[in-house]
Amino acid sequence: MGSKLTLTLVSESQEGKIGDDWKYTLHAKVYSKGLKGEGKIRIKKHTLGSGDTQPPPGPPEPLVMDAGEAGSNLNIKLNLKATEVDFFKSDSGEHEVAVSMNTPQSGAEPITLDTEIAVGVQESPGFVDQTAVLTLKVQLTSTSD
Repeated sequence: MGSKLTLTLVSESQEGKIGDDWKYTLHAKVYSKGLKGEGKIRIKKHTLGSGDTQPPPGPPEPLVMDAGEAGSNLNIKLNLKATEVDFFKSDSGEHEVAVSMNTPQSGAEPITLDTEIAVGVQESPGFVDQTAVLTLKVQLTSTSD
């Protein structure tokens, strides 16, 4: 029996003083004895002020990916590329995290894991010592047939 992994973007927040116009892409890859599924959630330019926490604009549809056989162990790689959009030169950062979870046995209840991924972005040019951290809260839910 097969399983699926659903990635839902729950919220976004940022701390810093480099600006409040953001866009980002969250890329996910699901491994279980090899690559089983992958996908991206792209968020277009929008306003996210320093110290604010909010649902992502849209909100985007959850990302549903294949996850191999029921009852298997998953290794999930989340890669976040974020850009603070400026008029002259935009500032970007990238970070990747690895998360492990299991899929339920066939017919069992779904398994849910809440996690976060954060990326630091530094203002350019480098002599300006200003940074921001964009944090996404993500919910991963595995289901089996």
